[in-house]
Amino acid sequence: VRLTPGERYRIEAIRFSGTLGLDTREVRGALHLARPRRILPALPGLLKGWQWQPAFSERRVEADLESLRSFYFSRGYWDAAVTLTGVECSRRKAAVSIAIQSGPRYGVGLTQVLGDGPVKAITVSPKESSSTQEFCSCLREAQKEAETQGRLNFSVQMEVRTTEEPAGLRLTEGFNQSRLGKIPKEEQWVALTARVETGPPYWVGRIEFQGNHSLSDSTLRQMLLLNEGELFDAGKLRRSLARINRLGFFKTVTQDQVKMARDSSTHQVDLTFELKETPKGGWTLSGGLEPLSLSRSLQFSAGSRLPNWGSGMLELSTFFASLTLLPLSQPLVSGFSLGSGIRWKPLIAVGRAYLPGQDWRSGFVLLPQAGWRGTAVSSGLMQARRVLLTLKGNPAEPPELSVPVWWLGPEGNQVPVAARFSGSLLCEAKKPRSAWLRSSSIAVIDLALALGAFY
Repeated sequence: VRLTPGERYRIEAIRFSGTLGLDTREVRGALHLARPRRILPALPGLLKGWQWQPAFSERRVEADLESLRSFYFSRGYWDAAVTLTGVECSRRKAAVSIAIQSGPRYGVGLTQVLGDGPVKAITVSPKESSSTQEFCSCLREAQKEAETQGRLNFSVQMEVRTTEEPAGLRLTEGFNQSRLGKIPKEEQWVALTARVETGPPYWVGRIEFQGNHSLSDSTLRQMLLLNEGELFDAGKLRRSLARINRLGFFKTVTQDQVKMARDSSTHQVDLTFELKETPKGGWTLSGGLEPLSLSRSLQFSAGSRLPNWGSGMLELSTFFASLTLLPLSQPLVSGFSLGSGIRWKPLIAVGRAYLPGQDWRSGFVLLPQAGWRGTAVSSGLMQARRVLLTLKGNPAEPPELSVPVWWLGPEGNQVPVAARFSGSLLCEAKKPRSAWLRSSSIAVIDLALALGAFY
């Protein structure tokens, strides 16, 4: 087999044609992967600016087409058509052309979520806005509830049917008829019906690990939130993977690297974690952080995890040892000279990384040369970083939920109309209002910890 990769193209521009129905900036902002982004603005006569251009790939473009369809659904254009009309390539640049026919904007009259198992039939009050945020929140709650009950076969299909008038307006208690004045009279209406299937609950069968040559199975099992014989919870599985990844002993483990063997007769699922260890040791050479300054001395550090001996709290593979050489000469001298006038001070550290499930028996560092104060400060920094990692995100949140949307004919037709697939509605996790404050606080704390460890 002979492969010729050819030239690599980058997306230079994305062009829209047809009837958009919305502002071009708003439509362009719905793109996530293929949209070029302006990093530095252009200054006439001084600076051309800098624009980041993503690499062109069919998968990237198809993902953004799906995002555009979902974006139009969320704005009430349930019959919108988004298609790729062409890609022009020249001089390693690609221009993507997308045709959009928005169609009419529909108001949502009646919204129903029907299902079995943990999902109950509910009716959401009619809205003067066509936003699907409340609808997606309901589906994600149903997904979470199904996960906690061990139901693996969660699936949802959505039907969109046009109606002659807002369905259920007179049947909904507490609905104010004056709200109809906020909706244009010429706007058409649709009824949304989501049908959820969950399947039977599954229990956890056998749990096995592969690729852990240094860390014992018993230590890894203490990090898991899933136990054999319990109901399978996908949220607990994601939190368990986050715990393993925070160790730094293995390369990042995703949910795709966990083999799940289902037995439909016994309703059990066996889990096999495929792990790949990272190198045990490494070295670093660091210096001053201040630009154009030699106010901080160079320092050399080398460390490694200990051999795979012992068990329990004395499992040496969970301990690490490091040697750091600090020069005692003046910074300016040490920056230009490495002669015999420099006296190096060795700093030996032995510690144990934080292991979930062994809180008080892990997460400490011993510094014989620094005394009890240095030991307390180093251990405190390690515990602070552990708390910081837990604040950076909630791994228990389900992934993005893709809901297939089927377009049906208007209600009351004598001739049955075949369902037509229109696209998928992407239901993402709702971001809290204080997300920006949380991310800013995490960045400040992380910088403070980094400076504290350096100084």
